[in-house]
Parts: sequence; structure tokens; C-alpha cells
Amino acid sequence: MLVGPRIGKDPAFAPRVREIARALLDDAAREPVVDLAADLTTRYPLTVLCELLGVPLDEIDRAAGACRGVLSGDPAATGRAMATYGELAASALAPGRTGLAADLRDAVPDGTPTGTLHYLVFTLLFAGQLTTDPAAGFLLADALDGSGREVPADDLVRDVLRRHPPAPLSLWHFTTEEVELAGTTLAAGSPVLVDITGINATVTDGADLSFGARLTTRCGWRRSGQR
Repeated sequence: MLVGPRIGKDPAFAPRVREIARALLDDAAREPVVDLAADLTTRYPLTVLCELLGVPLDEIDRAAGACRGVLSGDPAATGRAMATYGELAASALAPGRTGLAADLRDAVPDGTPTGTLHYLVFTLLFAGQLTTDPAAGFLLADALDGSGREVPADDLVRDVLRRHPPAPLSLWHFTTEEVELAGTTLAAGSPVLVDITGINATVTDGADLSFGARLTTRCGWRRSGQR
């Protein structure tokens, strides 16, 4: 969601995304033992996101630690992680910094509390990493499965995201009036989730609902029209 609009606005950023991936892979190749989950699938999205948001790139290690802390299940670790996210957001919003965090600050209403700005930056940073990290992991696992098969890169990415979508379910939607969906009557106010993984597993014409695909957006428009 962040990278696509940035590339549309500034096509020169696409080579930068590839450059970041190549640099991380080059660094990993120099090590005798490599943990691709820690050294690539986590650091790659965080590096791209930090550069987009304006977080200094020397904060990547702290950002990675904060991501792990939020998911640790330890309330104390989660608290420390959230404090770190606040500091990362503050660094992106510091005077003279440029990036999407500064753009966001300029776009929100005057008087928006600093804590709210920090939380908005946190959601962009954490959600972007949380979805891209496993997607990159599945992609690496498939590319390195040892089968020796040669698949064009675009086809490989589409196939992996179809089978392992970063978002297995859609965001929550709620009907605003009674509606019939696939033979079932839903009352007004009913919660609705789209099973992206399940739908992807059954389609055969390539029109999957992988997160970020255009069809997902069009499907969202249709759902909005029915609410």
C-alpha cells in the first residue's frame, strides 16, 4: 500500500527497492551461515518502509527488535516495543526530515496530538512489515526448494502470493442493510470477512484475490456498493 503509490508518484523508487534487496543479499552472501528470515525477510521490508517513512536507516535493528517484541506475547516486551516505535516515529517526524511520515503530519488536521501521529506511523511500519515479512519468506522457501524448476519471476511471485497471501482474510466489513450473499441472508450490521486464502485455492482462471491485486480493490468497490 505504501510502496505502490510511491512508485507511481516517483518511478525512480522502483530501482531503489531492488537495490535494497540486492544489498541485503550481498551482505548475507558474505556470511558463513545465514538466517534469511532474520537477515532478509525481516530487514528488507523494514528498510524499504523506513526509507519511505523517513525513519533513519541506522534504526533498522531497533525496528526489527520492536516487531519481534510486539509479537512476543510478553506484556513487558510489548510495552518496550511500543515505546521504541514511538521513538522511531519521533525520529521520522523530526524537523528537517522528509518522507511519508512528514507528509502525513502535514496532511492531518491542525492540532492532531503527537501521540496520534506516532500511532499512525507505528501502524504503517508494523503492518507493512507484518504482511511483507511472511510473504517474502514463503517466496524464498519456494524459490530455494531444490526442485530445480525454472519459473519466470513474475509467475513465481503471483503463484506464491496466491497460495500464501500476506492477508489471508480481508478487513472487517459490516452490512448496512439486509443482503443475500451466496444464498444466505445477512441481517443489517452483520460482520463480513472475505476468505482470500480459500478463494485463491479454488479459482482456476488466475483471477485470485491476493492482497494488493487489482481485483481485490474492484471486489471492495462491489462490496461497498452492496452495503
